[in-house]
Amino acid sequence: MSAKKTILTALVSACLLFALPAWAEETTDTPNDTQTNTAANSETNNIPSDSENQQTEGADTVTPQPSENKPNVIQIHDKVILYPANTTATVNADKILMAAAPYVDQDVTMVPLRFLTQDILKATVNWDQASKTVTIISPDKTVTIDLTNNTVLDGEVLYQAPLPPVEKDGYTFVPLRLLAEVFGCTVSYDAVTKQITIVTPSREVILPIADFKQESTVTAGQMLTLYDYSYDPVGNAIIDREWKVEKDGELVTSTHDLSKTFSYPPAGIYDISLRVKNAKNVWSNWTTQTIEILVNEPPVITKFNATTTRLYPGEDIDFSYTASNEHWEEITQTRYTYTWKDEKGETQEVTEKPRSFWYPGFVTVALQVKDAYGNWSEPQTLDIQVYKREVFSELAYKFQSVVPGEIYLNHNNINYNNYPAAEITDISHQPVTLLASNNPEKVSMTGILYQDSASGNIRLRFHHRNTATYKINIWAIARNTSDHPITLTIGKKAQVGPWPDVLQVGQQVVVNYLQGEINSKTVTIQPGEQYIINQGQRALAIDDLVAGLIDVSCPEPLEFTICSVPDTMKNPDVTQLVKLDKILTHIRGTFANATINMSVTASGKEIEKIIIGREDAYEGYYLQGNDAMTNTPTFNNGNRGVLHHITITAEKKVGVMLNPRGTMFQGSLINFDGSLCYLANSGLLKGSHNGVIIGTLEAGETKTLTYMAPSGSDSPILIMLIPEEDWES
Repeated sequence: MSAKKTILTALVSACLLFALPAWAEETTDTPNDTQTNTAANSETNNIPSDSENQQTEGADTVTPQPSENKPNVIQIHDKVILYPANTTATVNADKILMAAAPYVDQDVTMVPLRFLTQDILKATVNWDQASKTVTIISPDKTVTIDLTNNTVLDGEVLYQAPLPPVEKDGYTFVPLRLLAEVFGCTVSYDAVTKQITIVTPSREVILPIADFKQESTVTAGQMLTLYDYSYDPVGNAIIDREWKVEKDGELVTSTHDLSKTFSYPPAGIYDISLRVKNAKNVWSNWTTQTIEILVNEPPVITKFNATTTRLYPGEDIDFSYTASNEHWEEITQTRYTYTWKDEKGETQEVTEKPRSFWYPGFVTVALQVKDAYGNWSEPQTLDIQVYKREVFSELAYKFQSVVPGEIYLNHNNINYNNYPAAEITDISHQPVTLLASNNPEKVSMTGILYQDSASGNIRLRFHHRNTATYKINIWAIARNTSDHPITLTIGKKAQVGPWPDVLQVGQQVVVNYLQGEINSKTVTIQPGEQYIINQGQRALAIDDLVAGLIDVSCPEPLEFTICSVPDTMKNPDVTQLVKLDKILTHIRGTFANATINMSVTASGKEIEKIIIGREDAYEGYYLQGNDAMTNTPTFNNGNRGVLHHITITAEKKVGVMLNPRGTMFQGSLINFDGSLCYLANSGLLKGSHNGVIIGTLEAGETKTLTYMAPSGSDSPILIMLIPEEDWES
């Protein structure tokens, strides 16, 4: 059968779908070549019982069979499914909607002719007004319908229509059963479901050909580019692609656009398969190629030099290096670590690029570099000798040439907590309601972590780790419990995770919040509806954690819920979730006035401290609130989630340094000039010995720091105000 004839047959079977009555009977009469055949004027109600006529395939398609010795050709039957008095038909799993519904008259199903011939058969239809005939023309068949004599002429075979064609609602309707006989389709009927199934005769389909090539080797970290040479032998357009990637027999990805899911694959050997679909909705066979992604080798430091290997404390030193790596890949990060032995003979280590040294003896400086793929080199080391005579003290050196975020090593072992507090000249609060969810911090089940209603300016804070046995999402949800719409405005929105490192998550969420722009996105929530505020958050694997700081506002109370749900639950109904119990001492509650403005005077007469995150900062410093889950009073120990604006006026020139007072600290703040300052640039601070350089204030200057305690770190810190005359001590 020719390709064009095949198309016609398929389309005809689709039309047959729309003409069968509520019962179906396989045609057994075979007309003689020249005989006029008369179809039964009334059909019986017998249901076909012959197993050949029963529906045995799935409801969507008929399984194609490959043609012998023709790998790119298949034999296929088209399958059409419909139900009486229904305008929707299914043709090979595709839904087709008719403009006019078929109907049953005297047990004969009538189908709209123009829909059948033009929309389904895609044939040419000619209407002869004089003879009242319709001619349906395709490359391999011409069928003539005589509306006057109620006959259908198929070549030399003449059929008598059981009912005459009818014009109705602007459409000409013709009998279905007669067309089924003309086009040789198999028809079956399911009496229970009333499903009518029409299967066309076997036809040969030429498949499109999937073909692709990798034209150059790829190393992990490089973009994988595959050149697609797929085509259709008969000239149909390629309209879709499906890719599969497997490694060691396991599916890596299945996608219609490989560039979105497999652009930069890790090293390994992959089986990549492609199939394509043409404009006739015919898929090709799969084409598979084995592709190797080469290992991305770590960089190698080939030279590591210092400007000097001998110096006095407070003298400058700098370093240079060269490294080899893949020619197309950049070195993105350096990591300096230096170690020395203190007076007790214990090894001390700092991860930071040194500008000078202050402890006499030998210092070993190690360098590692990281490439864009994330590989670290092996360390290269240099030994530096430091003499005893001091050129500058550490404080003098670092305050005279400030690098914000640089570690202060405190070689003199000063306990900065022993100094007096600076004078606080003014304290005020901004009306921000903090809803804090950090308890239970370790989430092992589905439920509500914190829930309360609030209006006005609101800050949502959450910090939770997944200890469940499945992936979870931590959702922040606003729900309207009123009887009228309420508008929610989302301002700053910072969320970090899922990551496993608690200190990094805590630091980065504050960084994102302090640097974040106000979105001012508005959402109108209807009565009884809810809205997920942090949509798009990735699910937390076991032992991952997430932290969030989100500013919202609403003119009337909305119910806010922080909840944990399985990652498969995309829009949980918070009214159906259980409330989880509080565990240990982490904070949970609703706190008013959660932005503090402090004004402090640095007298310059002696070293002074500003206490933050500790109860003795000033009387009434810790915010008192209410745990709405238990309706009990609670305190915000550490004032976590509270924004501090600390305005300092210097009467004399002072250096400003941060000194953490806990065991672990990794934070940030907005500095005097509005820039972000990491605390510290090297990351983690341990204990209360070291400090972080912030900057200096000239005599008479007034400037402001903006700070929030990082989740995951110990909250108490001191901001030290050190007069210039004390820098050399």
